[in-house]
Amino acid sequence: MLTEARYAYNENSTQIVLYVLLAQLGVVLIGGAMHVAAWVLGADVGLFDTPQLLASVRPLMCAMLLPGIGWALGVVASWGLGDGSDDADPYRVAGNALGQLACLVALPGSMAG
Repeated sequence: MLTEARYAYNENSTQIVLYVLLAQLGVVLIGGAMHVAAWVLGADVGLFDTPQLLASVRPLMCAMLLPGIGWALGVVASWGLGDGSDDADPYRVAGNALGQLACLVALPGSMAG
């Protein structure tokens, strides 16, 4: 029963991490494209300046990186300390859970400031 719950949690939480990282990629691509378009159209921005959209959402983007970092640390710990072959390895599940928990704890502070 516990193993089945770990498999289900790990599968769902890995998909959540993927969706969060894809959303971040979308924000970066849109922000970069808008910055380049503004530069091409003659706005008072330098091509290599930090795009204002990305500068304004930086705290939120940093908090949203935490689930991906937790997933990566869980995979590395699974390879080093576990057998590395099981998708529901306790180290992978712990990495996913801790990364997502860290994101939830960091989100209110990143949105307020």
